[in-house]
Amino acid sequence: MADPLGPLAWGPLPPLRSAGPEALKLGSLAILLAATLFCGLMPLRLFPPGSPGEPSFSLRRESLGLLGCLTSGVFLATCLLDLLPSYLGAIKGALEELRVTLLFPLPEFILSMGFFLVLILEQILLACKEPQEEEEKESKETLWSPSASTHKDPPSGLRLSALLLSLCLSSGLQASSVWVLELCPSLLLHQGLLAFALGLRLAQGGLWGRAVAAGVALFAASAPLGLVLGATLVREPVGASSPLSHLSRSVLQGLAAGAFLYLSCTTEGLHHGTQSRTQRRQHILRAMALLAGFALLTSLLFLRL
Repeated sequence: MADPLGPLAWGPLPPLRSAGPEALKLGSLAILLAATLFCGLMPLRLFPPGSPGEPSFSLRRESLGLLGCLTSGVFLATCLLDLLPSYLGAIKGALEELRVTLLFPLPEFILSMGFFLVLILEQILLACKEPQEEEEKESKETLWSPSASTHKDPPSGLRLSALLLSLCLSSGLQASSVWVLELCPSLLLHQGLLAFALGLRLAQGGLWGRAVAAGVALFAASAPLGLVLGATLVREPVGASSPLSHLSRSVLQGLAAGAFLYLSCTTEGLHHGTQSRTQRRQHILRAMALLAGFALLTSLLFLRL
C-alpha cells in the first residue's frame, strides 16, 4: 500500500544554503552603518532643547559640559593612540615599498602641514571676520545654545568642518587598507563612541538637528565606503594598489591626522582664573571627565588587539 503522504514526507530535509562571504560582509557593513548612526544621533535624543526656566536646566547643562570634556578625551586618545600610529605605519610601509631612504623627517613634516593648515585658515577667517555687537539672547537660550557648552565661544564653522572631514577621511583611509572585514564588538564600540563624540561636538557648535544628522551620516558612511574601496583596490591587478597609490593615501592620512591633532590639542573647556569654589570643583570634574574619555577609548583599542 502506497504511503498517502508521498515518498518525500518522511525523507530528510534539503540542506540549508549557507550565506556566502559576500553576504556576510554586506551584513557586517549594514550593522556597522546602523550602529554608528544610532550612536551619533543619540546626543540629540538624550538632551532635547529646553528653556532656562526648567528646574533641571542647570543640571542638564552641567552634565552636557562634562560629556563635552569626555568627548575631548576621546578625540585626544583617537589622535595620539589611533590616527598617528596608523599613519606612521602606513607611510613607513609605502616608503619601504618604494625603497626610499629618508634623510629628512618627511612623515612628521606632512603631519605638521596638516596641523598648520587648519591653524592658518582659522586665523585668516578670524582676521577677516567683522566685529559683531553682543546681543542679549537669554530669551532664546536653549540647552544646545553656544553659551550652554563648555566653550566661551562656539566652535567656528571651519573647526567643525575640519573635525568632520579629518574624522571621515581618516576612517575611510584606514578602512580602505582592510580587505577582510572583522566585525567584532570592540570595533562597533569604537566607531559608536567616536560617532557619539562627533554628534555631541556638532550639536554643541550650534548646528541644526538636520546638519548634525548629515554630519553623523557622512561619518557613518566613511568606514563602509573605505572598506568597499579597499576591496576594489585589492582586486585590481596593477595600478590601483601600486606603491605610489599607497604613498598618496598615506599623505592624505597624514594631513588628516595633523588637522585632527590641532583640533584635539586646542580643546577648550578647562578655563583658569576662577575664584569660586564651586567653579573649581566643576573644573576638577571636567578634568576627570577628560581623563575618563581618554581611558575609555584606550581600553577599546586594547580590546581590538
